Amino acid sequence: MMIDLPIHVASSYKSPTQIARIIAEQWLQDNMYCLACDSTHLDATTPETRVHDFACDSCDEQYQLKSKSTRFGRKLADSAYKPLKEAIQHNRAPTFLFMHYTRDAWKVRDLFMIPSHFIPLTAIQERRPLRPTARRSGWIGCNILLHRLPLDGRIQVIEDGRIRSARDVRTDWRRFSFLRDSTWRSRGWTSDVLTHARIAYVHLYPSTSLWSSHLPLMLDTVLPKNETNIKESLQYRERNKNVMPFPSFSSVQTP
Repeated sequence: MMIDLPIHVASSYKSPTQIARIIAEQWLQDNMYCLACDSTHLDATTPETRVHDFACDSCDEQYQLKSKSTRFGRKLADSAYKPLKEAIQHNRAPTFLFMHYTRDAWKVRDLFMIPSHFIPLTAIQERRPLRPTARRSGWIGCNILLHRLPLDGRIQVIEDGRIRSARDVRTDWRRFSFLRDSTWRSRGWTSDVLTHARIAYVHLYPSTSLWSSHLPLMLDTVLPKNETNIKESLQYRERNKNVMPFPSFSSVQTP
């Protein structure tokens, strides 16, 4: 893997947006490997393919690339809302790859991914339909709410220009791969729990009693009302998967 971007592939393009897209996609095709298996490359999909841009020909894991010359903020515009929503609900959501590159040197600065099993519906924001005067009148896009995705699901491939080994990246991937066998509701619930548990931990730790008593209250604002057995679910996941790097969920008190 190299961090230099292949700027020569976009020599015939004029639009800055097209130039950046062509270069980023070519880099990914030349350098990126599959996270879900041992395949060393990803194949670009056809232009009309919805939701994902790349796929592994060995295990069929799907990927979507988002690239920017500035750092990613709290949310990012994505494609059509309905196809992505349906992909999540049918366990076909892609793994998202987020690339931050430097436009002056044309190098990859950071590259991180959010596995497909960590994309909940709560992190997909429906946008307003385009106005009647727009070329695609009525089209409804979506935003990806990065702040609603758990840091535990953010896997660094390149960090500050430094390339991590494929072995370490795949180890991080496998840590939560058990979620792939869950329903989309269960995966989304786990993602929301991890996101808000870490928020509670950062703001309330080292007062573990405050952390454990406030967490269910925070979850109650974002989780469906029928998800009442928070404590038992948290303890089960902690015991069987060891996924929480902060105070034990055994101390969590449900309201």
